[in-house]
Amino acid sequence: MRKSLLKILMGLVGAILGYAIVSAVYEFRHTQTPPDARLALNARLARVAANMNERLPLLADPETRLDKVTAGPGAQLTYAFTLPNRDKGTLDLPAFEKAIRQNLINNYQTNSSLAELRAAQVKLDYQYKDKNGQFISEIAVTPKDF
Repeated sequence: MRKSLLKILMGLVGAILGYAIVSAVYEFRHTQTPPDARLALNARLARVAANMNERLPLLADPETRLDKVTAGPGAQLTYAFTLPNRDKGTLDLPAFEKAIRQNLINNYQTNSSLAELRAAQVKLDYQYKDKNGQFISEIAVTPKDF
């Protein structure tokens, strides 16, 4: 049962991440850039988050919901997810975190549409809560993880 649950969760998270990240990259590429590079990056990430939040919450499937995207601090995007049918107590947290983290790293490293975010050293932070709003896990991924 644990293996099937992890496979389901990994597939679901992959689908949502694909949508969220492609949307973020599209917005990132199509925003205006102020003169100062660091401020420009922060402003672009803030715009990406604001634009994505207009379409949220997004229930990608019955198991995973993307609730909110925030920019910052600095070169960071944070994705807040809820697993609406899961209770924290029923999850094998170490197995969940290990499987999801590796999937997130692999996606960030190999997805060509994320090249600009990698080049800018943007940190992607993923926060998960259960159906009761209880914190499950937070997983951060940066190009340094490859």
